[in-house]
Amino acid sequence: MSKFATPVIYADSKCLPLQHLPTSIIDLALSRGVYPEKILRGSGIFLQDLTAEGAAGKQLTSPEQVIKLLDKTKQYITGYDSSFLLGQRLLPGQYGAFSQALQHATNLAELLKVFAHYQSLINPFIGCELRTSQQQLHLYFYDAIGLTEEQYIYLLEVVLTALTSCIKYLTNSKIKMHYQFKHNRPRYIQEYEENLGFNLAFDQLADVVSIDKTKLKQNFRFTSPIKQQLAMQQLAQTSVAQPFLQQIRNMIRKNRSLTLEELALRLDMSPASLKRKLKQHKTRFLAIQDQQQKEKVIHWLRYQSYTNEQLANKLGFNDLANFRRAFKRWFNMTPSGYKSTYLNNLNQLSEY
Repeated sequence: MSKFATPVIYADSKCLPLQHLPTSIIDLALSRGVYPEKILRGSGIFLQDLTAEGAAGKQLTSPEQVIKLLDKTKQYITGYDSSFLLGQRLLPGQYGAFSQALQHATNLAELLKVFAHYQSLINPFIGCELRTSQQQLHLYFYDAIGLTEEQYIYLLEVVLTALTSCIKYLTNSKIKMHYQFKHNRPRYIQEYEENLGFNLAFDQLADVVSIDKTKLKQNFRFTSPIKQQLAMQQLAQTSVAQPFLQQIRNMIRKNRSLTLEELALRLDMSPASLKRKLKQHKTRFLAIQDQQQKEKVIHWLRYQSYTNEQLANKLGFNDLANFRRAFKRWFNMTPSGYKSTYLNNLNQLSEY
């Protein structure tokens, strides 16, 4: 038995209720005149499963089936707005205690904590990690299940639109949020500007949403401490499964010296089996380790202004030369090159 008690979501795990994201995808397709049978074909999801009497919440599908459904939907829906339209349909939504906890949150700080901790209940595709700096709260997003670059960008657009539109709905106002994206500036930039605003930076090293701490106490329209408490109690009793890559990240974060062999032992599998699992999820152990270290460096350089010596110490390097070599492997440039290339660019975000 695994020594890691939290349930795990693999790409082929049947864990997502059909009435959640799959139904929203089909509703979107129908609104564009696309028949459900067209996009369901080849996904392993059947229309009768969605409409069967008493099926609500009982019929489950896997992340890879939903991804097939999304890929097929994109073939039939023209234009570049489908990810944003899908995101607008998702939150607060009707996902039981999770939706209730979002809708009745006291303020933005409360909502973001609920979102980051429990969003894998409806979204096992994109992981989210909260970090803070002196002035802002930051949400770092990453691939949690093993996606192609195109799939990841599409689902990131879905998730960020869902979060942004949910905040706008619950506050009845626009909260200033700053968005950084790893991918290039898209041709359909107007969709980003319409759905996320104009505080956008592309070609960055991480996907991050930043919100000023002064905005975190913004009151919500449907605040209800009693309903929110009841929802949180129900969520606390819910077994929240972690997407596989998110689980690996969390284990590495808690023990940065963890080896692949030690990780395999904790997961009650052989190193060879772990390597196969990681390959099935389109990554490698070293890639996850490197990504964790890179995100720490990105955050500390941007918001803490650490020196090379401080970074090396925080990351567990006893030798500055070894740190510099690792830094060059992570970013393909020296620390000084990084600072001149990225920090000047990022500083422009604070001027918006």
